[in-house]
Amino acid sequence: MTPPALSRVEGPAPSRVEKPAARRTYLDLLRGIAVLVMIEAHVIDSWTREADRHSRTFGESLILGGFGAPLFLFLAGVAVAMSAGSKARRVGDEAAAVRAVQKRGVEIFLLAFFFRLQALVLSHGPAWTLLKVDILNVQDSRTSRFFRGPRS
Repeated sequence: MTPPALSRVEGPAPSRVEKPAARRTYLDLLRGIAVLVMIEAHVIDSWTREADRHSRTFGESLILGGFGAPLFLFLAGVAVAMSAGSKARRVGDEAAAVRAVQKRGVEIFLLAFFFRLQALVLSHGPAWTLLKVDILNVQDSRTSRFFRGPRS
């Protein structure tokens, strides 16, 4: 008689290797468009002659450029929520998903301040520029402060 632990199991062997999650192409495309809109806003603002800054086209381009950062932040929030939900389903532990999102938020927050510190050192600017608001700082505060985890 064969012991139960060594008995033969019918069917394919279970796979221990997880496949990477499929990318949401539409999210990547929309984030790319948001980045292009932000680049457009900065380029138009930097390279427009003073005489052309009073035209209707310049004003409309500034309005369009104002949608880039909010769209990017909105899409980043959607991606974080989808990622956390996916991790919670995969692992089966909502608390682990919350910790992963919070860890990523802290990483982004620290990177944002390191970028500010590097800019301060290279530009020899005033120290208060470390406290300037940047999209990375805003994105982190949304990620780690407002994503508190499952409500009990």
